[in-house]
This record gives sequence, structure tokens and C-alpha cells, in this order.
Amino acid sequence: MLRAYASNMSGYKNEGFVEVLAAQQSPENTDWFQGTADAVRQYLWLIEEQNVLEFLVFAGDHLYRTDYEKFIQAHRVSDADITVAALPMDEKRATAFGLMKIEKEGRIIEFSKKPKGEKLQAMKVDTSILGLDDKRAKKCRLLQVQAYLYDGYWEDIGTIEAFYHANLGITKKPVPDFRSACYTTYNKLVKSAA
Repeated sequence: MLRAYASNMSGYKNEGFVEVLAAQQSPENTDWFQGTADAVRQYLWLIEEQNVLEFLVFAGDHLYRTDYEKFIQAHRVSDADITVAALPMDEKRATAFGLMKIEKEGRIIEFSKKPKGEKLQAMKVDTSILGLDDKRAKKCRLLQVQAYLYDGYWEDIGTIEAFYHANLGITKKPVPDFRSACYTTYNKLVKSAA
């Protein structure tokens, strides 16, 4: 990743850097990360040490193609505290993912992790903001959490089955464009010994 994005930083006038922060265990914490939010929590010391004002968090178990510059611009324009990339999901696959209710302005008003049954159905209808009625919600200072509606290629590869199906999927028409003059995709080519 460092090699892949070092040249892309020029688009941001070298105002940033890319550092890959891998999951790790330590004497203080012998467990692996318990999800993306826990990974961010465990690396807060680094974010604070570097005095970072904006940062991107990527899931390592997804295969996708996106223009991060557009994502960053949308985040800045919305003046959000947090921006989450989101895409529509069909009901058949929805129970495997976190679902969000999003207002027409893009503000996320509810999140449900892997809902099933009634909880899945509840995500289809509007409810109050984070359990607060309208009057109380307006008085409370909540984080401004926005959705960035992503319409590019995305697949989950977090399980062996999902990884297998994603590999088969990229061979079908239309094939996702991973070879673009605007965006370079780096991979490690291992030459055969034969």
C-alpha cells in the first residue's frame, strides 16, 4: 500500500502520508482486534501522537475500487465528523453486513449490525434518531456522521466462501476495471521457478 499510494499523495499536495497499521497483539492486549472500531481505538495513540486531523480507515476483508479524492472532498464539503462509505444492499445479503438508515441529505441516523428478522425489517422504515425523539435530538450535540454513497465495484472477501465467489465474480461480464490510466493497481508478481 505504501508503494501504491505514495505517488497518489501528490494529488493532495503532499499534505498527508500512508501508513499501514496491521492487526497485532501486545503484552497489554493479547487478543486480536475485535472489529474495525477496536482497531481504531487501539491505534488512537498513533493518531494523537502524529496530530492527525483526518484519516481513512480501510477494511482489509473487502475488494473494491474507489476514488479516495472524491471521498475526502465529500467528507470535507459535508463538514462531517465521520464519513462512512455505503452502498445499497439487497435483502438476501443484508443480514451479513451493517445496515444504515440515511436521511436524504446523507446523514446517518441509525446503524444496525447484521440485523435479522424484525430488526432487518425495521431498517426499512424510518425511526427516531438514535433512540431520541425529535425535540431531544435537536438539543443534543451528536456527532455528524455522513454516508458517502459509493457506486463502484465492491465485494466482501471476509470468509473463504466470499473470497471464492468474489474471485469467480471478477471473471464475469461486466468485468470491474482494475486497470485504469488514472489509478494504478499494484500487485506482487512472483515468477515461477520453472
